[in-house]
Amino acid sequence: MMMVVKDIPIAVYFQIANIIKNQILTHELTPGAKLPTENQMAEKYDVSRLTVRKALGMLIEENLVYSIRGSGTYVTDADKWKPRPIAEENFEKWLQERVELPLRIHEYAMVSNTETISKNLQNPDDKFIFRISGVSFYNEQPLMYPKWHIPYDLGRKIPMGGLDEGPFIPQFETEVHPDQIE
Repeated sequence: MMMVVKDIPIAVYFQIANIIKNQILTHELTPGAKLPTENQMAEKYDVSRLTVRKALGMLIEENLVYSIRGSGTYVTDADKWKPRPIAEENFEKWLQERVELPLRIHEYAMVSNTETISKNLQNPDDKFIFRISGVSFYNEQPLMYPKWHIPYDLGRKIPMGGLDEGPFIPQFETEVHPDQIE
């Protein structure tokens, strides 16, 4: 389970939005699913309702969820999602944390390329891609469950067993030399 970490330079509401966004994009929360109430989320993440509201506001802006007054907040149908990249003002901090966080890799596999992934990676000719997923840790506590999809030509250059539990991005850059990237 991903958790909120209050002593890193990433806003708590942003972390909560990221946790819920990942649950939606990985289909842990399916379209039509009702989210817990603001009070339940505030208790779960040990934050104020205002922080939860701010996180939900980010998700509403991306049309990942919608709210019905007096009824609750629900996951939107996938064809209406408009996920945005990380906000520019948080990108530097986010990237730095991602580079430094240890990642325990749970999966490094070649999988079938899907229409969605193909569109995002712009690799419609690849029948397969590589998927790397695991758990990022901060102060030895699980923080995020990141998942990367890597085009076949790039992923095949990473030697199996060549990655350890250290920060993923520097390892990736070491294993795949710049002259190997077209």
